[in-house]
Amino acid sequence: MERFRDDEIVRVVNKFLNRQDGGALDPSKTPGRELSFDFAYNYFQENQQPTRQMEASCMQLGFYLASWGMYRGSSYLLKETNAAHLKGAIKLVEEYNPRVRGIDVPAYRDPGVQDLLVEIYDALRRALLRDKKTAHVTLVTKVMLGVWGVVPAFDSYFQAAAKLIWTGRERGDGATFFDFNRASLVRLLEFYEGHRAAIDQLASALHTVDFTTGSLTGRQFTRAKIIDMFGFQLGLAPPALGRQD
Repeated sequence: MERFRDDEIVRVVNKFLNRQDGGALDPSKTPGRELSFDFAYNYFQENQQPTRQMEASCMQLGFYLASWGMYRGSSYLLKETNAAHLKGAIKLVEEYNPRVRGIDVPAYRDPGVQDLLVEIYDALRRALLRDKKTAHVTLVTKVMLGVWGVVPAFDSYFQAAAKLIWTGRERGDGATFFDFNRASLVRLLEFYEGHRAAIDQLASALHTVDFTTGSLTGRQFTRAKIIDMFGFQLGLAPPALGRQD
């Protein structure tokens, strides 16, 4: 596994966030879709029973997914669904909330947690998509990230980053992230344990932004979210690391 310096991880994550030092929004810059995570995550963390506000919950989840490209092109969600299609996923969020809330990367050590996350993934896949043939790993992990912050999103940029992270004898292990399984969770745990100081530092320092005020909340980013941002930005623009060695 490729080792990154702490300052490299911090720099790449800050590049993704596009915020000032300390994590506040930069008033000279227009916030982008990166805040869609903040708004969705805040909403679902504050609403443990999202079926009580089913329409609002579907709209929150739907816009978050749309802002990250899940309704573009020829996707099933774009062509054949509407907001009400998300009701099944919202019901599952409420069903699993008591068991999954608070889980973060260090808990991946527990085989029971691994099994639970794979179970949730499979349940959400069935609720969101027609069949197993429809591409699902990006969509379902985006939902798990936006609702619980429990895993990174396995999108194309994260998959590209995985090929940069796992090198040498392990080259090709990035393919693990083309599916969601216990092996991919173990890889994420290994990456976290190899870069614990930087990831913990960022997770404790960074907070979500409030929709109404635009100010920082007291809600910290999860370690899975830190890894998500690092992987996305690294896969998007790997030269941005700017290594001199």
